[in-house]
Amino acid sequence: MKKAFIIIISLALMMSVQIPSLFAQDKNSEEADTSHMFLQATQAYKDGAFDKAAALYEKLLAQGVVNGSMFYNLGNAYLKAGKIGKALVNYRRAEMFMPRNEDLQANIQYTLQLTTDKIEGREPYAYAKKFCFWYSKLNVRELAILFLIFNLILWSLAIARLFYSGEYLWLALYVSIACAVLLGISSGIKMYSFYYSPAGVVTAKP
Repeated sequence: MKKAFIIIISLALMMSVQIPSLFAQDKNSEEADTSHMFLQATQAYKDGAFDKAAALYEKLLAQGVVNGSMFYNLGNAYLKAGKIGKALVNYRRAEMFMPRNEDLQANIQYTLQLTTDKIEGREPYAYAKKFCFWYSKLNVRELAILFLIFNLILWSLAIARLFYSGEYLWLALYVSIACAVLLGISSGIKMYSFYYSPAGVVTAKP
C-alpha cells in the first residue's frame, strides 16, 4: 500500500510539471506561427502583394492579435490595394488605440480626400471629439485607467467626508464625481464606437 501511494504521488508530481510545460509549448508554437504570419504579411506588402498582405493581417486580427499597429498596417494594405473604404474603416479602428499618432492622422486625412461617398456623423455623439479634448486625444485604455483613478479618489474623499468636514473637501468630492462621470461616459462611448458602430463608409457600390 505504501509503495502504491508513493507511485501515485510521483505520477502526480510528474504530471504537475509536465502539463504546464505542454501548455507553454503550445503557447510558444502559437506565438511562432503568429510571428511567421506577420512577417509574411510584411513581406507581401513590400512585394506589392497588397491583397495578400491585407488577407494575412485580417487573419491575425481574427486570431486575436488586436492592436493599433495591426489595424494601421491593414489600413495601409487596403489603401495600396485601392480599397479606400476599408482602409478608412481600419484607420479609424487604429485611431481608437493610438489617437495621437501623426502618421495615422495624416493617412486618415489623405484617405478622406480620396473618398467620394462618405456617411458623416454615424459615430455616436460625434460632437464629443470636438468639445471633449480627452475623447480624441486618449485611447480606450487610457480613458479607462483615468476613470479608475478618479473613481478611487472619489471613494477616498467620500470616506474622508465621514470623518472630516470642510468646504474644500466637498468641492474636491464634486470635482471627482464630475471627472469620473465624464471619463466613464467617454470610455463607454469609445468602446461602443469600436465594437458596435464603426464610422460609416461606403466600401462598395451595388
